[in-house]
Amino acid sequence: MTLPLFPCVALVPSGAVLDPGFEEALQELNRRGYQIRRARPANPPPGLRDRLVTGALDAGFSELLLLDPAVVFDPADVDKLRGLNLPFSCGVYPWPGRQGLACAFQPGTTTVRFGLSGGPLSILSCGLGFALVRRVVFDAIAAASPAGTPVSYFRTEDPGATQAVEDVVFCERAKAKGFEVIADTSIRLWRVGPARLGWEDAAGDRPRLPDFNLRIAGSVQPTAESVSSASTTAAAHPQPTQPLRSPLRPPAKPLTAGFPRLGMYIGTYPANAMSLQATLESVRASDWGAEPEVVLQPEDWPLSRESGSATYKRGLEAAWADGCDFAVILEDDVRVSKNLKASILANPLVARDQCDYLGLFLPDTIADPWERAEPHLGYRLARPRFMGANRLWTRTRVWGSQALVLSRRLVRAAIDTWDRFTEGQDSRMMGVCSEFGVPLWYSLPCLAEHAPVKSAYNTPDAYAPDFDPDAKLVLQDGFHPPEGIPGAPKRAEAELLWKTAKGLEVLELGTGCGRSTVSLAQSALRVVTVDIADQAEAVEWVRRFGLSARVEFVRGEAATVCQGLPGPFDLAFVDTGHDEVSLTRDIDAALKVLKQGGTLAFHNYPDPEWPDMRRIVDQYARRLGWRRIAQTGFLGVFRT
Repeated sequence: MTLPLFPCVALVPSGAVLDPGFEEALQELNRRGYQIRRARPANPPPGLRDRLVTGALDAGFSELLLLDPAVVFDPADVDKLRGLNLPFSCGVYPWPGRQGLACAFQPGTTTVRFGLSGGPLSILSCGLGFALVRRVVFDAIAAASPAGTPVSYFRTEDPGATQAVEDVVFCERAKAKGFEVIADTSIRLWRVGPARLGWEDAAGDRPRLPDFNLRIAGSVQPTAESVSSASTTAAAHPQPTQPLRSPLRPPAKPLTAGFPRLGMYIGTYPANAMSLQATLESVRASDWGAEPEVVLQPEDWPLSRESGSATYKRGLEAAWADGCDFAVILEDDVRVSKNLKASILANPLVARDQCDYLGLFLPDTIADPWERAEPHLGYRLARPRFMGANRLWTRTRVWGSQALVLSRRLVRAAIDTWDRFTEGQDSRMMGVCSEFGVPLWYSLPCLAEHAPVKSAYNTPDAYAPDFDPDAKLVLQDGFHPPEGIPGAPKRAEAELLWKTAKGLEVLELGTGCGRSTVSLAQSALRVVTVDIADQAEAVEWVRRFGLSARVEFVRGEAATVCQGLPGPFDLAFVDTGHDEVSLTRDIDAALKVLKQGGTLAFHNYPDPEWPDMRRIVDQYARRLGWRRIAQTGFLGVFRT
């Protein structure tokens, strides 16, 4: 047998790719020397993975990288796994369609660190969507197979077993031959479908974090038998917890006087003096009202992406030294809107300190970049396309560092991590945003335009899709999503609360950080919000949205507080404990102060992660004749 030139092969047992980042990563692996063996059926037939593995082993490969097209990865992390030099190693990613991770931790595990503090960890089993298994493991399993029968690494006696069950079976067979399953919890993976899910989603809707501490509830761990039944019902249902937050965004506190203070910084190099001059003239013709700080690359630095990135970092350092709340970082080949400053200050993401990254320019060479848009508020959200191979000017990646508005928090984070990334400032800034889970907000329309100048860095011809030099942001009527406020509900659910609460007296049981409070109070006549936990952060967010006069905060246990409320209320929103005891107690408390024919809304209805919620609410609906009148996501609204 002739051994392959490269020892590791990537096996992909399905052709259904849900995210362009997976295809990009696969192409990059191929460029680095990995052979890719993939099957194309969207629904793989039984035994397909066994056949792929057998073929790869027969071809002489000594390391097999098992991949799932629904798991998006960074190609550099394949090298990281190989560098562990272990027989069986893997990364960790969420279950599809339900809360939790596709792995089983050792008995007694109470917390697991992910991200910067993560590392190799012995586990019971893992999903095989990103796993590196060496020949020695397969050989040992094959040696234990009955003589004269085809070797089966994954399959069970149950012909209907799911892939998740087969993953656990493989892990159990490997452990039976003395091999540990080692997960590197520092590796960031995404489980994709309607949206990308990461480690944080194992504990509910979360901001994206470089460091994540997952608390394990209970000690029951999945087996091949329990995984099969767990595909429809979670094994345990912990109580909702306060949402984890990005280290960039601590709990909201009152903003400083004069917030937000802006500063502008332009990076350039001596050979581009004419382009810089045109950019400066554009700024001077705008309403900026001050001379930008020009950060000039030293003359003895070579023209290279490394030099350009170093100059960009010097601009970030200048912004940090100046102490501004938001830094407007421009490259030296842009034109800006005449009403640039007024539009930035009017943007609610900046005015309320709801964002860390606001792009003023996005190239028209990016295909379908937007997750959603809020035209009445002058901003939009880009799809989270941080991931993928390290390729320049790729149409499926978001880039465009010509004009950025960065919070002081992100400026500091970028300075601290800048030199760990490679390539130009575009790629480095995306790397920083990816590491800290920063949403990519952009102005609507673009407030900066890429000037038609060929630079020394071979930037392709790219222009803003909707730059208007006369644009000036004037906020229009409509719903203000609670961007930047941690927790639930999601954007569409929050808008349904806003619509439902219009002109009503509202009781909210469960304040959290204030996402639902802010959503309700924008249209309600009055909101009384009750929570047993500290409500200080919600108080601040309500103040930033200018809603303090409409909201009354009451701290205490919901059932006790409701006994003393002067009701009646038109609408009660219940988002407290999701177990049977808590739900029954709090629904009964809300009904005592709800007017006849009033409305009840429940979050996490009918979320299968919280089965008690649907079961208990439906029991009340049948017994008392409630009628469900609206549903968005997992927010159900009922008329009593």
